[in-house]
Amino acid sequence: MVIWDINSDGLEAVAKEIEAVGGVAHFYKCNLRDRNDIYQTAKKVKEDVGDVSLLVNNAGIVTGKKLLETSDEEILATFDVNSLAHFWVSF
Repeated sequence: MVIWDINSDGLEAVAKEIEAVGGVAHFYKCNLRDRNDIYQTAKKVKEDVGDVSLLVNNAGIVTGKKLLETSDEEILATFDVNSLAHFWVSF
């Protein structure tokens, strides 16, 4: 299993959980708001693990705020992760 996240501590914790039940985890820190980081991480995964045959993208941002209370940066982050990252991880 290959897992990505921007949170290194969370990645390590999830990898340990996977390995504790007999799985194999390859984990990579990746900023899903950064298309170039996505491309570089995908290249590294291909080198380390090979081709990925199934992708489950569970990344998402929710501010919990009303639209007019949400900052421009929060809106951009939401679109970057919840929409655009789906395209970038598919290439």
